[in-house]
Amino acid sequence: MDQLTKIWLEAQVLQRQHLTVKEKETVEQIDSYEHLCEKLGKIQAQYKLERWVRLLARMDPFVSRLRSFATVLSVFAQAKPEVLSFVWGSVALVLELAAGHSAVLESIVDTFEQMERVLPRFQCYVEEYMSPSPTITHLRDAIRRYYQELIDQCQDYIRFLKASPLKNFLLLGRTSRKLRANSTRRLKRLRHLSIDVEQEARIEEHRITYRTLNSLRVEPTMATVLPYHGVTYRQNPAFYPRPQYLEQISAVLGPDTPRGLTSFALVGFGGCGKTQLAIEYTHRTNHYDAIFWCAAENSLQLSESFAMHARQLDLIKGDDVPQQDRIISLVKQRLLSLSVNGKPSRWLMVFDNMEPFDGLSSFWPSGLSGSILVTTRNKTLAKEFTKSQVSIPPFEPLDAQRFLLQYRTSGTEHTCQEDNAAKIISQRLGNLPLALDLVRHHVSASGSSYKEFLRCYGEPSEPFLLCNGPDVEDELPQLQDLLESPVANIYELDTVVSELMDGSLIDRNVGSGSLSLHRILQDSVAHSFDAATRSRSFSKILFYLNGCFPTQRDGGLLFEQWYLCEQYIPHIFSVVQFYRKNIKLLDPPVMLAEIIRRYLLEKHQFTEAKILVRDAVEICKRARTSSNLLGFTRYRYIPRLLSDLYNVMGALEYESNTEGHGLRWAMKARSIRQELCLTLDLERDKCMLQVFQHNIALDMLANGQLREALPLLEAVHEYDASTSGVNTDNFYRTLSLSICYRLLGKYIHAMDFSNIAMKVIQEHIGENSVPMATARFCWGNLLLCMEDRVGAYNAFSMCFLTRQKLMPTHFDTAFTAHKLGAMALQNGDLGASISHEPRCDTNCVSSEYSSAPV
Repeated sequence: MDQLTKIWLEAQVLQRQHLTVKEKETVEQIDSYEHLCEKLGKIQAQYKLERWVRLLARMDPFVSRLRSFATVLSVFAQAKPEVLSFVWGSVALVLELAAGHSAVLESIVDTFEQMERVLPRFQCYVEEYMSPSPTITHLRDAIRRYYQELIDQCQDYIRFLKASPLKNFLLLGRTSRKLRANSTRRLKRLRHLSIDVEQEARIEEHRITYRTLNSLRVEPTMATVLPYHGVTYRQNPAFYPRPQYLEQISAVLGPDTPRGLTSFALVGFGGCGKTQLAIEYTHRTNHYDAIFWCAAENSLQLSESFAMHARQLDLIKGDDVPQQDRIISLVKQRLLSLSVNGKPSRWLMVFDNMEPFDGLSSFWPSGLSGSILVTTRNKTLAKEFTKSQVSIPPFEPLDAQRFLLQYRTSGTEHTCQEDNAAKIISQRLGNLPLALDLVRHHVSASGSSYKEFLRCYGEPSEPFLLCNGPDVEDELPQLQDLLESPVANIYELDTVVSELMDGSLIDRNVGSGSLSLHRILQDSVAHSFDAATRSRSFSKILFYLNGCFPTQRDGGLLFEQWYLCEQYIPHIFSVVQFYRKNIKLLDPPVMLAEIIRRYLLEKHQFTEAKILVRDAVEICKRARTSSNLLGFTRYRYIPRLLSDLYNVMGALEYESNTEGHGLRWAMKARSIRQELCLTLDLERDKCMLQVFQHNIALDMLANGQLREALPLLEAVHEYDASTSGVNTDNFYRTLSLSICYRLLGKYIHAMDFSNIAMKVIQEHIGENSVPMATARFCWGNLLLCMEDRVGAYNAFSMCFLTRQKLMPTHFDTAFTAHKLGAMALQNGDLGASISHEPRCDTNCVSSEYSSAPV
């Protein structure tokens, strides 16, 4: 008999001596966090008019922390369910006995609050040590002792409350003083235990780190990859030397610096030459075995850069598209492995044009032989992420003049007038390197001189250059034709691309082969168009993006198209930003932002998806007042799209487990459709109204409003049955009705409707399909509630096999693996549980995957 079971048996015998039959039933029935919350809710409802009932709300932090304690107890101690129920049931009985007695209840709540403060970070240990090693026996012992102290505290309270003299409830007399003294001593012991647990956890963390570092050895295949020069830009032959800044970079990041991760930031406004300095440094230095260039303006660009390097280093193969977190982990582990060998390899990672965004820190690498170079406009961000920074100003006046004059057009005489013209131009442009480069390109391409430039253009300024840069019609006459028909003639396209690259106006990225243009030059190209040309070109870009972006087929998932989606998303973000800048000149792109929301929803990139949906909503609202809606009806199409967008926002909040789970958005969507049904009376709107009713019901289920959701789901099912019947388009609504019945404990009804949905899927979609995997997952949950653990495990296994085959990198697949691992662990099969966890980790999924009631 293990120590934990012995403790439990002793506590159970002691407790039973003091409990009535009814009280024993209470302890046995409250066997989970959910049951304890339900019990608290009943007590609050029973005494809702009493002032003291507000004390129970203060129990929430303790109960939540207790939940993580129960989880870690089950993992570390391999506890049986009845052992854990002793914790929940004891707390519930204490609160039930104390209900109605404000003085003693407040004392109990105070004690529980103090116990919550000294509880260590148990949930953290579950995440870090889900499969603990045999070496952490002290940590197990500390947790067992914690368990015993919790039970003893509850037993003290139960004995005290059952004694029931009035002075006890007024906290008077010797018994009350003794109780307080015991509680004080117990809290002191708990504090010492907390310190022990934290220390053991830190020791184990160091052990795991040591084992990880030892296991991260550079493989033979990696040795063949080095040296690696992953810089997406060629060295600029026209680079104007700024040795003081290159020397500062070398002083901080060079080989003579002390061993350890070094970092340096170049800070300055756009166009001052930060990126050019970083490019020049990466091409001049020979101190590194590997260099990684990363575009860091947002998470999507940074993810794309990491994915490119991962493919170049053979960390991911072929068309494999791992999840973003997995790619980040692979690259960071590779960098760490370069630093822990007997002969460490030096590496440099460049974060170019880094901007603040959620999750930026997750990309940050580590490794004692590494260096990081950042270019950014944000001084605060630079100070937060790097140890040293330097501000990059525009050129000094003399350097600006020399920059213009060093690449004069052949045949142009070096005269005092030319020197004066260069001086005037540099002054009027504020010595800004990028603006000066635009002028230099224009003069060089036109075979002119700076003197003539001043005579023709008078007062050059930065705004002037943005409107009349090197892409004016005289310099690049093919540009307009290219936009009119970009792929009509491949030879012509290649010719134009070659001319643009020769002028350093565009560049081809190493690895992906895609063409890139500096964002300031993009503005220059756009501003060179008149309003009509800009609008026409914008419409063509929308047409191309809408046409090439992958779409859902028969309502299915996009997971097979994720690789293509990744290539188009940055362009869509750029187009949305361009629309914001030129909102008065362009027609509302009503379909633009909505088309990629499904991809972002599937990838769990909720923040980016919400931004796009909000943009789409504003576009629709503006479209209502636009005189030109491109054939979209103001009172039919636009309201429909707006309601769909509200529904999408609700789905995003539902999937991201946001408070309310998107209910308010779903209701706004329903309100618009109801109005359309009244005014137009079209079957299409009635069908979509059922979709929104179903989504409202799902949100209610997630909010715990089971009885409110049931009539909605029943009404939707009746509509489906009376119109087209349960079919491949609406079977999921029947599954939702089954889930609702299951949550209400009506298992027979749940089985009936689940069978209806599974029959439709089997006959019309297929046995080994994604919808059938979803249905089997719901079936497994139902069998689990009916205590058929064998049947449930088989259902989850079949679900996992299908998802692993059809969608191996999807979150749903990882969640199923997590479910199987948890069941195996509860069944005492630790080996099977461990075998499922790597599959779960591969797909980077959290156990709090979704708020969905499945």
